[in-house]
Amino acid sequence: MTAASKRMGGLLAVVGLGLALVLTFYTGAAPADGSAERDARLTEQVRKLIPEAEDPVIRSTPVEGILEVVVDEEVLYITEGGRYIFAGDLLDVEERRNLSEAARGRGRAEQVARLDDEGLITYPAEDERHRVTVFTDIDCPYCQRLHEQIEAYNERGITVQYAAFPRAGRGSGSWDKAVAVWCADDRQAAMDRAMKNSSDGGGEACDDHPVGGQFDLAGELGIRGTPTIVAESGRMIPGFAPPEKLVEALEQ
Repeated sequence: MTAASKRMGGLLAVVGLGLALVLTFYTGAAPADGSAERDARLTEQVRKLIPEAEDPVIRSTPVEGILEVVVDEEVLYITEGGRYIFAGDLLDVEERRNLSEAARGRGRAEQVARLDDEGLITYPAEDERHRVTVFTDIDCPYCQRLHEQIEAYNERGITVQYAAFPRAGRGSGSWDKAVAVWCADDRQAAMDRAMKNSSDGGGEACDDHPVGGQFDLAGELGIRGTPTIVAESGRMIPGFAPPEKLVEALEQ
């Protein structure tokens, strides 16, 4: 096998083209309609193939004749004529960018943006350069380690806003601790105490708290561990990232 063949094989493996062609259908030649009519036509075709796709989003891509289709956070591609639809990541090898992940990130950013700001526990940077949403669990050691450095994140221009993701789920001790913190009159002070000593909750439970909604959103986003950091772009950074490393990741 030549070096060029090996490089091509590696690229195909990365892009996942071995799994790409999953569905084909033929509608004849593409009509000479405008983009709105084209999108409506392709949307209907996607719905026929994927009945659960209630509201697929169709966008252009840098590749002529190929359109992006977002269905429930999954990214597919379809030809303008509607004959081929395929799955797999689309990479821009010149800019070294994963265009599919960028599309998934936009979807995540839209979902996170729908969170009620008042339901988040926010530690604002005085000179904000970045804002991240951190899905956290009070019983998680790496979440506690992240919180120990909250001032360092703020000093580097990173505003941190917490959303609750008690991994053990509803009815667990972790869930009760999160509810206690989010029900406290002073949520920041309650979070500070809880992260120093996870047995020290914020106070009494209440009925009007956002823990359930934030927990459910984490599941929809595919979050399984904590901490999970979501940037404004929707990029997901799993695990603990020291302040200086997080700045580097956010500015890439």
